[in-house]
Formats: sequence, structure tokens, C-alpha cells
Amino acid sequence: MSSNTHADSRPAAEDKTDERKVPVAPTSLDVARLANVSRATVSYVLNNVPNSRISEATKERVRAAAAQLGYVPHEMASSLRAGRNDLVLLPFFDWPYNASSIGFLQALALQVDALGYAVMLRLFRHSDKASIIRKIASFHPVGMIVPANELSEADVEILSRNRVRAILAYAYGEPPQTPTPAVVMDFARLGECAAEHLLSRGHRHIAVVVPKDPRIVHMGRQRLAGLERIALPQGATVTRLDLDYEPRQAAAVAAQWREGPRPTAVFTYNDEYALLLLSALQDVGLTVPGDVALVGCDDLPSSQLLRPRLTSIAIDPEAKMTGTIAAHFHALIQGQAPTPSLIIRPPCRLIVRESS
Repeated sequence: MSSNTHADSRPAAEDKTDERKVPVAPTSLDVARLANVSRATVSYVLNNVPNSRISEATKERVRAAAAQLGYVPHEMASSLRAGRNDLVLLPFFDWPYNASSIGFLQALALQVDALGYAVMLRLFRHSDKASIIRKIASFHPVGMIVPANELSEADVEILSRNRVRAILAYAYGEPPQTPTPAVVMDFARLGECAAEHLLSRGHRHIAVVVPKDPRIVHMGRQRLAGLERIALPQGATVTRLDLDYEPRQAAAVAAQWREGPRPTAVFTYNDEYALLLLSALQDVGLTVPGDVALVGCDDLPSSQLLRPRLTSIAIDPEAKMTGTIAAHFHALIQGQAPTPSLIIRPPCRLIVRESS
């Protein structure tokens, strides 16, 4: 009897837990009733419809009712009802993003948002490649800004059929082979800046770290080309150093340089590779900048935490660059872009610290 009594009591406790109510979101009808106006008036006021001929007193009453209820208009639904779509999608793929590239995409999203679009940043994994395009198409964005070479002609065709009006590919480095308009960030100037600095310090044997990662190797080659453009005519020797972001490879390079000929200076793909190499050099007893000078790129906050502090190249100003890209993208959506592709050469500046 006692066991049956306990068994009967358990469902009652569970039912009591299930009775907890989930808060119901307020609707425009709730706002209209509280403000004693029509739902159309609520829509006009909260969506800032111009020339609606609604008095300021009524507008204030509607806003106060919405604030009291915690009501927020459904932006996407309002756009679809009005026969327009302001959604712009910025897909993130599983690339080796660093702080600089993430900062660039965030700044670009803000610039696009300032033009009146609703921006969605979403992560997609290459392992889900077969379903990515259909997932993107299901959002029916008016436009997309994607990494170069991620979309095929068939992908673009599917997206276009689903009302995607503009797809802008962005590339760091070499012009991409893409079926869509593209914006290319030409970062060769970074290598030129490093070369000018190192040559002025008397260095004539310079190594340039190019990442082995196939997703970013083209960016490393562009920095190398910029450095060679300045250094080779001055009689300097430039050595390409292909390197994975892997401590054992950096350690092998440092050990080889300790025993044999080595460059007097190194320009690394970014500050993270500089940190990798700095640690390996110090482990084998080589000093920076005494034995080997180091120049990084991106001027990450960590560059000031290293000892010695890292000389680095900052890309500046980011807002102007992303503003130009956003304006070009907007023109593509409106069908007004004078040219489908755009090349941007970001200005940069050298931050000289102890490592060079």
C-alpha cells in the first residue's frame, strides 16, 4: 500500500511543475487596446511611417503603452507585410579568423546596419556544405556579403531565385575566381611598409613568414610580394618561410638558425605568428632584436604584452574602409554600382616598438 501511495504522488508533483506558465509576448493588439487606438495606428507610430497624420499626443500615448507592455515590433514580419526585405546576411564560415578579421566584419556589419538594413551574422560549418545554401535561401535575405570562393554558380542561381538581389564576395589578397561581384582588400602595402622600416635599420637579409594554411596562404603571398617590391631593388635578399601555426615547426626553424646562416630580420604574416617565432627564438638562446629583428602585423593588443614589445603594422582607418564597402554593396542592391568589383588598398601605419 505504501509503495503505491508513493507512486501515485510522483505524477502529482510532476504535473505541478508542468503547470508553470510561459510568459506570453505582448502583441500590437494589446498596445492598441491599452492606448485606445487602432492596430494600424500602432503600426504607423512604432514603424515611424512618414506622413501618417497622427497627432503627437496620440504617438506619445502609443509609445507609452508599448513601453508599459514591453512590446517590440517584429521587424522582419513588418518588412514582409510591406513588400520589402531589409535582411542582409553575413555568413561566418569555419575559417581561421583572428581578432583583426573579426573586427573588420563587425565594423562592416555596423556600416551596413547604418544604411537601414537588418544585419544577421551567422556561423556555418563547411561540414554542412550540402545544406548551407538551402539554409541561407530560407532566410530570403535581400543581400549577402560572403568570403570569396565560397559560392558556386549553382549556389548563386539558387539564391537569386529566392530573391537575393546582391551577393558581394570579399577577398583578402589576390582577386578571386567568383561568379559574383567582389571587393578585394589589397594588403601588399603591409609588406612595403615592413620593408621600408627594416631597410632603414640596415637589414639586407629578410625572411617573410607565409602561412601554410591554404585558406590564408594567398594573403601571406601578397604581403611577401609587397616586401619584395621594395627590398629586392635595394639589393636585399628575401627568403620565403612557409610555416604552419605550430610550435614544433617554429622550434625547428629557430634551431636551424642558431646553428647556421639566418636572416637578420623577419616579417611575420601577423602578430600571432610573431609570438610563435619569438618564443622559439628565445628558447634556443637567440635574442630579439639583437640576433633577429621581428615585425608583426595587425597590431593586436598582445603585441604590447610581449617582451620585447612587438613592432607591428596597424591597418588604419578601419571605419573608412568598411564604409566604402558598405556603400558599394548598397549600390549593388539598388542596381546602381558603376562597376561590379572594387579594389581597396587600406592605409597602414607602422608601430615601432622594441623588437626591431
